[in-house]
Amino acid sequence: MAKGLDFMAGLRLDYGGYPKAQFNQKLFDEMGIRTDNQIKSFVIQPRFQFEWNVNEGNKDFLKFGAEFSLQISIIIWSSIIWCLMVIIWQRWMLILHKLV
Repeated sequence: MAKGLDFMAGLRLDYGGYPKAQFNQKLFDEMGIRTDNQIKSFVIQPRFQFEWNVNEGNKDFLKFGAEFSLQISIIIWSSIIWCLMVIIWQRWMLILHKLV
């Protein structure tokens, strides 16, 4: 990138599976709640890191990095994007209305 500046990017894939719970017949009969669910989770986490070797002296380093978890479902992401599009559209309409 630049002298003494390095960039690293990666992708972390996480899968978590948890044991299946026992079924509680009494709870199901009284409230209709199933307890024999098995939780599984697959998470994609992009990450990046910048590292600056100050003056390339190999003594002082400055590092900055972040990781993002994309565990939110597609439905939630599409709702967020839709809301942002509506907000942007409304702002543009206000701006255009003031110009006319």
